[in-house]
Amino acid sequence: MSETHTKTGEGVLVDEVRESPVDRVLLRHHRWLLLALLVIVLLVAASCWFRDRQESRPDAGARGYSARVEAPAGEGATV
Repeated sequence: MSETHTKTGEGVLVDEVRESPVDRVLLRHHRWLLLALLVIVLLVAASCWFRDRQESRPDAGARGYSARVEAPAGEGATV
């Protein structure tokens, strides 16, 4: 239990702030939920950062549709 102090024109009011076991459980639950969301966001950000660094390397090579190479049309080209 804690106290809050409020300054008024007539003086200082002191109020007791009460906390139930349910309040403590809810606070702990909200902290864990926030921590889990923060970890998920950090993992997604790290994944994006590593993927970007991997693709920007000159020796990484092309992936996906960009890896397909067409033979130039002209002499010796077979279709």
